[in-house]
Amino acid sequence: MLVLAGQVHYLAPYLNRQGQDLQHHPGEVILLGYIPFEEGKGQIAGPGHNAVFTDDGGIDWVIYHGITRF
Repeated sequence: MLVLAGQVHYLAPYLNRQGQDLQHHPGEVILLGYIPFEEGKGQIAGPGHNAVFTDDGGIDWVIYHGITRF
C-alpha cells in the first residue's frame, strides 16, 4: 500500500492532506499492493517498488512497477 503524506521539515511528523499527524489519523491511500489472483486475468503477481519525481514542467509523478501473470 502506498499512502500520501508530507513533512514541513525532516524532523517534523508526517501529515496527511488535512495537516493531521499520521500517527493518529489516516493518510490517503493512492495505490494498493495486493490484487487476488484469478486465472487468466493478467493480475499483479509480484508487487514491485515505487519512485516519486517531478518532471521539467513541475508535474509530480509516482512510478510503480510489478510483475503480472498472464
